[in-house]
Amino acid sequence: MNSRQRLFDAFDLIHPDRPPILGGWLAAPDHIQSLTGCPEDEYWTAREDWSLKAEQSLGSDGLIQIFVPVSRVEYRCIDRKVLEKRGAYALEDVVAEIEAMPAPEELVASFDEKAAYAAFVAEYAQRQAA
Repeated sequence: MNSRQRLFDAFDLIHPDRPPILGGWLAAPDHIQSLTGCPEDEYWTAREDWSLKAEQSLGSDGLIQIFVPVSRVEYRCIDRKVLEKRGAYALEDVVAEIEAMPAPEELVASFDEKAAYAAFVAEYAQRQAA
């Protein structure tokens, strides 16, 4: 069974030959370079391509997302720049934000499960094709 079949059988609730391996969490440049044999300078010119090659070397069937480092010194998903843009939250602000959210009943009533699932599968298909 190939990766595509395995992934889509799982999405269709058909038991594949084994559970699909979902990658996309690998963000450390030195690990990616080690897995792919990519020279450091070459990695920085095509980070996403090398990340895909690393996932392939690990046998990932699909990808959650591809995390690429922000710079040579920051490779977290949420880094200092993201936090600075958001600013600090005061407790009162968090409470106000929660209270402004729709009621759970409203969310349930407006949620289209079939459309959300189709979008979810389509996104995985796009990453799997890459």
